[in-house]
Amino acid sequence: MRVLIQILGSGVFLNFGLMAFNLLPVAPLDGSNILQLFIPPRWEDQYARIMQRGPVILLFLILLGAFTSVSPLSVWVFGIMDFVLQMLGKIASLFL
Repeated sequence: MRVLIQILGSGVFLNFGLMAFNLLPVAPLDGSNILQLFIPPRWEDQYARIMQRGPVILLFLILLGAFTSVSPLSVWVFGIMDFVLQMLGKIASLFL
């Protein structure tokens, strides 16, 4: 039973990590589409040009983490995961 709980917990943790990574506002990830909703119309062309380079930006962020002591992607992912888990903890405490 304990092993099953650990496996399920790891699965939840992994899915939260993938969710947070996918929210990164760089094309082709979904976060770029969310950010696009908030871009003023006068900046849409510049935003579209930047997002064409999204895969290069994403590769740069991944490589930057490999060559520096602090990975910007880790800061992003674990920051979002921490926030989501804190909110879920607060919601759960309402029912306990």
